[in-house]
Amino acid sequence: PLGPIQVAINELKTALAMIRNKWPQKPVYLVGHSRGGLSARYFLLEEPATAIEGLITISSPHSGTDMAKFSRYLKPAGVLLEKIIPSKSKVMLTKALSRLSAFLQSHAIEELTPDSEFMASIKKPLPKELRKLSFGGISPALFQLIVRLNADNYKTIKFPDLLTGVIPANHLPRELTPGQGDALVSAKSARLTGSKHYDFPANHVRAAYDHKIH
Repeated sequence: PLGPIQVAINELKTALAMIRNKWPQKPVYLVGHSRGGLSARYFLLEEPATAIEGLITISSPHSGTDMAKFSRYLKPAGVLLEKIIPSKSKVMLTKALSRLSAFLQSHAIEELTPDSEFMASIKKPLPKELRKLSFGGISPALFQLIVRLNADNYKTIKFPDLLTGVIPANHLPRELTPGQGDALVSAKSARLTGSKHYDFPANHVRAAYDHKIH
């Protein structure tokens, strides 16, 4: 999932060939979450995708995402948290922040920055006859850590709330702003041009299986 998007394109070609072989008369819709929506969009622009009825994207950054710029803030945020949480909870927090940091510094995210070569390659309009539907998330609470301080006292630490202490307020991106993003993609970027679009109070991960969206 963190490799070049061409890997996903090749898999889509294989899957589509199998589907057309098994159900040659059935209409086909491509549904993609996050980068999956961009894979489908790229495929529809570059391949002779006949018999594709429509495209549905969920939290896909059609205009890119600026989150790659903020991976450097995760380490100092972790250092701050080490001072206030019990030692047995630190392993869980460190693991969560490390996985998120690895994703934000991966080649996958580099491709999704607004000025990347890949984002420039998908700016061409999709066929007008293609039915289009897109969804965006507006809840940036990506994960939370509940720390038990004593028998009756708990502390809840949320991402991206923990970044507000290390990112200047005037630099907080739309992706991390409640009502404007899902922690990784802004609702504005999730809007597919020419589509019917809906925003939901879901974060980037939850949007993939939120029953109200599906």
